[in-house]
Amino acid sequence: MNVQREGFSLVEFVIALAVLAIVAAIALPAVNRAREAARQTTCLDNLRRLGAGVHTYQTTHKVFPPGQLNSKFLTNVAPGFCADPAEAIKPTPGGQGTSWIVQVLPHIEQAALHKSWNFKQNVLGNAQAASVEIAGLYCPSRRTNLSPAVYGNVQRVAADWTGGGNDYAGCAGSGIVFDDKTRATYVLSPEQVAATAGGDGWSPYNQDPLNAGIFGVNSRIRLEDIGDGASQTMLICERRLTDSAGPESQISSDGWAWGGPATLMSCRLLPHTGVVFSRGLVPAPPTGGEPGHFDEADSSHPGIVNVCLADGSARAVSFNISLSTWRELGSANGGVPVRLPD
Repeated sequence: MNVQREGFSLVEFVIALAVLAIVAAIALPAVNRAREAARQTTCLDNLRRLGAGVHTYQTTHKVFPPGQLNSKFLTNVAPGFCADPAEAIKPTPGGQGTSWIVQVLPHIEQAALHKSWNFKQNVLGNAQAASVEIAGLYCPSRRTNLSPAVYGNVQRVAADWTGGGNDYAGCAGSGIVFDDKTRATYVLSPEQVAATAGGDGWSPYNQDPLNAGIFGVNSRIRLEDIGDGASQTMLICERRLTDSAGPESQISSDGWAWGGPATLMSCRLLPHTGVVFSRGLVPAPPTGGEPGHFDEADSSHPGIVNVCLADGSARAVSFNISLSTWRELGSANGGVPVRLPD
């Protein structure tokens, strides 16, 4: 007796596959959006924890942590007074060049790592500690580790380091924070801010002294020094990280222990732009144009960058924020109320 088996015909099978493909195509964007929303939430949580760590430091020491600790300075950078970036990376005993993140380690559940740090040595001298991976310093939308294979063109304390990366930076204000060529952080005292250099008036110091932010070289900013109010001043932001092999001014730095471009940023340029910086803006570059810079904010989230304000709250800010509002957010004493859109 023959038994007839029932099953799909080839045509039915093809139709079923087509239906499944359509369903998957419809569902996949929603799944991706849900995943990105979860990653954005994690990123905001990372910023809140960092902000809480900074505030615990501030409560303990009565000042915010210095953005960058340095004892050696460059005087040959016109008009010239910068933290020497080599202090962190030269293979010599002593020195500092450390970041604000090193100072807050005990307050972000990294007390043992902080205890292992030898403060008589620079960052390179603390290579074992400085290359430790800290999960909360990575935005999951961008990466979950140092990713040397992906970001091979960024500058690190040592090229062979495979850990210790960082996606967040303290806000040093809304003006010119770094010298392009040396990648050194300017020490912006009020006297230096008022100085001028060059026939065209172009100087990192001829900007408004009110551009200063919470973090700086050997800074000791108190909570009461934030004239604009903690809820209207940026504390920490997602930072630019590019694998560009282009001009020095566009190459990012990486490393949570490294003071300077790896852990500090400025609000002088809009986030995620890379657009030409025209002479219509103040301060304007000497040549009338400047592409995306290593000091700017950026993220891997679609359309937004996450920030932590000085009151410890964290929120998303649109890439389309006005430049004036963005700069006002970066300065601690700009004197202009900031109204961030919901």
